[in-house]
Amino acid sequence: MTKKLLIGAGLALSAVMIASPAHAAQTAGASKAKVVAPVTVAAGLTDLNFGTFVTDGNGGIIDLDTDGNRISCMGFSVCTPGQTLHISSPSNFFLNGSNGGTVEIGNIQFNGVGVVVQSYFHSNAVVPASGTVDFRITGSLWAQVGTLNGDYTGTFAVNVDYQ
Repeated sequence: MTKKLLIGAGLALSAVMIASPAHAAQTAGASKAKVVAPVTVAAGLTDLNFGTFVTDGNGGIIDLDTDGNRISCMGFSVCTPGQTLHISSPSNFFLNGSNGGTVEIGNIQFNGVGVVVQSYFHSNAVVPASGTVDFRITGSLWAQVGTLNGDYTGTFAVNVDYQ
């Protein structure tokens, strides 16, 4: 009669049962273990601070970089402080005269405390702690030979976008 005996980690030995003196059998098996240190979690260098913003109820997105600095603010009307603004005007524009004719306005620049002129029509500013950026507009008027007397009026666009 043959019996299988399970020994250790899945080793099967066969033993034959006969009437003879008993003797022991021995075999070797492999064993393996892996010990790891416990996982620890610690807070980063900065908390998630998205700052102050104003919404019109339509929602938006604020993005932070890995240092906790706000890098974009889309869909909100005000993101302060420290938010960079880009101030721009699309191009030269014309004023229409009350007696006919036009004059051209160009070389538009935006100036003020904390406002950095990038080029004509483009400046950047960082929103201060007060949340208010004050800037002034300067430019040049070109009147051609034969420009008619009168009052000249018109409109122009100024865009302020968050960077």
